[in-house]
Amino acid sequence: MTSRQKFSHESRISPQLTDNNLYHFCIFSDNVVATSVVVNSTVINADYPKHLAFHIVTDGIIYGAMKAWFLNNDLKGATVEVQNNLEFHWLNESYSPIVK
Repeated sequence: MTSRQKFSHESRISPQLTDNNLYHFCIFSDNVVATSVVVNSTVINADYPKHLAFHIVTDGIIYGAMKAWFLNNDLKGATVEVQNNLEFHWLNESYSPIVK
């Protein structure tokens, strides 16, 4: 397992992802640049970036690029989780027609 894969696995099981003492932000986007701008701006302007947790949901096409971007960039201790919307089996067309 490479160090990047290890870091990716560790970030997925990070206790910060469920810590209620942190500020959690959910971003639904298929645009890597826009998402990175939002996350970077929030982190740069935060007094305590380690108290931030971002949950990013994207589509299967952009998932790899989004995950790679956040693994390769320093976020000053903020926690970032990138998820593929296909992992949400409960989220289907019968639940919401917008999903299609």
